[in-house]
Amino acid sequence: MNATVILPNNKKRQLEIMYDIIALQKIGVCNDRVKRLQSELDYLMTEREKVRRFFLATQIIEEVTEGVELDKLNKSTLKKLRDKKIKVHEIARYYKVGKSVVETRLKKLDLRKSLEASK
Repeated sequence: MNATVILPNNKKRQLEIMYDIIALQKIGVCNDRVKRLQSELDYLMTEREKVRRFFLATQIIEEVTEGVELDKLNKSTLKKLRDKKIKVHEIARYYKVGKSVVETRLKKLDLRKSLEASK
C-alpha cells in the first residue's frame, strides 16, 4: 500500500466530488449524477479510512511489541494489543503471516477466545 499516493489523490478527489455535489444542488439538480457522486465519495472515504487504520495498527503493533518476533510474544503483550483494539488480521499482516499462524499462537497462550471478537 503506497499511502503517499493514495491519500493525497484520494483526498483531492473527495474535495472535487464535494464541490461538484454542492454546485449541482445549488442549481437544483438532485438526480442520478448526485447519487453517483455520493457513492464514489463514500467509497473513497472508506478506502482512505482503511489506509489510515493500516498505518495506525502498524504503529501500535511496533510500539507494543518493540520488535519482538511473533513466536516470542508473551501473553501480556498480546493482551495489550487486544486492549488497543488490534485485530488478528492486522497482527498477521504486520508479521507477514496468515491469520491461522496468529490464531495458533493465541491458542497456545490461551488467548484465542479473548481475541476472537477482534478478527
